[in-house]
Amino acid sequence: MQLSEVKGIGKKKLEVLNSMGIFDVNDLLNYFPYRYENRSIIKNIIDTRNEENCVIKVKFISKPVTKYLRRNLNLTSAIAFDDTSKISVSWFNQPFIRNQILPNTTYYLYGKINRVQNQFKISSPILSKTFGGKLGIIYPIYKVKKGVTNNDMIKFIDFAIKHCIDEIKNVIPYSMIKNYDIENKRNAIKNIHKPVDYAQFKRARTALVLEEVIIMQLAMKSMKTTLNEQNYIKFQTDESMDLFIQSLKFELTKGQLEAIRDIESDMTSEKRMNRLVQGDVGSGKTIVAEAAIFKSYSSGYQSAFMAPTDILATQHYENLSDDFSKFGLKVCLLKSDLTKSEKDSVLEGIKSGYFDVIVGTHAIIQDFVDFKKLGLVITDEQHRFGVGQRKKISDKGKNPDVLVMTATPIPRTLALSYYGDLDISTINEMPKGRKVIETYSVGFSYEKRIAAFIRKQVENGFQAYVVCPLIEESEALDLENVTELYNRLSSEYFSDINVGMLHGKMKSSEKEEIMKDFVDGKTKILVSTTVIEVGVDVKKANVIVIYNAERFGLSQLHQLRGRVGRSSDQSYCILINNAYSDEQMERMNIMVNTNSGFELSQKDLMMRGSGDLLGTRQSGIPLLNIADLEKDYDLIEKAAVITEYIYTNDLCETKEYMYLDEEINKFKDKLLDNVIFN
Repeated sequence: MQLSEVKGIGKKKLEVLNSMGIFDVNDLLNYFPYRYENRSIIKNIIDTRNEENCVIKVKFISKPVTKYLRRNLNLTSAIAFDDTSKISVSWFNQPFIRNQILPNTTYYLYGKINRVQNQFKISSPILSKTFGGKLGIIYPIYKVKKGVTNNDMIKFIDFAIKHCIDEIKNVIPYSMIKNYDIENKRNAIKNIHKPVDYAQFKRARTALVLEEVIIMQLAMKSMKTTLNEQNYIKFQTDESMDLFIQSLKFELTKGQLEAIRDIESDMTSEKRMNRLVQGDVGSGKTIVAEAAIFKSYSSGYQSAFMAPTDILATQHYENLSDDFSKFGLKVCLLKSDLTKSEKDSVLEGIKSGYFDVIVGTHAIIQDFVDFKKLGLVITDEQHRFGVGQRKKISDKGKNPDVLVMTATPIPRTLALSYYGDLDISTINEMPKGRKVIETYSVGFSYEKRIAAFIRKQVENGFQAYVVCPLIEESEALDLENVTELYNRLSSEYFSDINVGMLHGKMKSSEKEEIMKDFVDGKTKILVSTTVIEVGVDVKKANVIVIYNAERFGLSQLHQLRGRVGRSSDQSYCILINNAYSDEQMERMNIMVNTNSGFELSQKDLMMRGSGDLLGTRQSGIPLLNIADLEKDYDLIEKAAVITEYIYTNDLCETKEYMYLDEEINKFKDKLLDNVIFN
């Protein structure tokens, strides 16, 4: 059946559905709700909580009255009751409601309760005489665009289920479904859209998540096998890495040395290196990458170092230039804002082999960049680059070795899934002499005291970051923004101190100049958005103040905190927040009491839980439709067991697994096409 044959889908709605990524009936059936409203339970008024969405069963005491507040705005209100309490009910711009409410008649209302002690209000609720239709069910909510409503989606999907459900094939074979007690695909599709209860929803979602993760894991394993079968570069077995380590003026940690040995083993082995080095913020991953670069150079190959932002690329360029100058390595920086003559000169140097190390952002993978002898590719901050990017830059050479670095701690289940095409080394300790960053959670009333503390640190020769979420003033949320905060701090507290401002909307050249002034110590206080989140290294910065910290996730807060504590000096992280919910307050407490990124990642995972009917968090990975790699911990473990069984027994080669094999190949194509810089 064509999408246009679904009842209610005309030309205009078809265009909107296409813009939502829905092109056929299969896409429609696999367009899952992003959250649900539980309208199946009736509560007594007295038992409801503030801000709770629920159904109440009432009669009306008073006849509804409509007040006209101003032009085009009226309010219809009445008082209702049940056996436990009264409640004030109101509707905006719905005067016709008056004619629907009769005395001594039972009604069901669904909406958000406003409760202050034992005073109750409900605004613009759904009104029904029967506990049916939109009530008495678990109601699906879809992400829609203008021109298609949530009710449209429900009707379209109901029609598709009724007429096309029999066309859906089980991707996971029946024998596997039976052995692992997985819901069959048809029931899973029906029940994810129209669950009768939580148990039915959970069973449907479990089946769909398992299918999706198994496909992804098998695709990753297949790609890894293909990579290992290709021609590779075998680097010289020599003392180059030992020479590099001996040249350092500091002692490497055990984790750094182990990572370097893993890399050396890969580079001199009978296979191509495809390795991820994960280490906490400030654990010294860049030195490990430099050892790999030196190995590549000693064997006569070029290295490409790819960073996610211009600021970070520039910093890597400067650090690599300094560190390799004594060895004679020539380092260049390739980025988008070079002049034509500068770019032509750099490109010629890359093509001729004059440059040994090429540092840049995604400009490195553009078609116009030709390497003479590319042997090693390094990407910094893996979560900014996907498989597609890694493949595109690898295609620049004859299957060069690939080294990926990330400061984002990755639980083992995520490593099995999203990073399944990579081997993993972990640096789980900090360089000697580093002190634990002291973290504090305070309210906005502390601003004056914090400003005095920053001033004292600046007077002692240190620098400070001040971070806030927004760039410009926002009416929607009462959040600090960088322009307003910069103006206030520089005028009220630091008029005699050089304060800089940095945000993502500035030109690259402007951002670099501001960042250089901060690195050089000319700017003492930098007011910034989260553009400084990743990788920036300023040794003298020992204070970071984060405004509206409750608006950030744990991982992002930890990344921001990692901008300080880059030397042996004591550093401080101050979280200014308006945390009011239990979850927000718990996040602040975790940040205060936890400094390990790996421990923090596990706590984050525990906080998210393994499933929540009333709201499903998005995975952040465009190729995943329903699975959440951070939340579905237990399911990913189960999928890994199934995946290993299928893979080791070559079951995808059998007829029973042909539908699964088709989906694996589709997923691999999507992975390679998914070149998105986020």
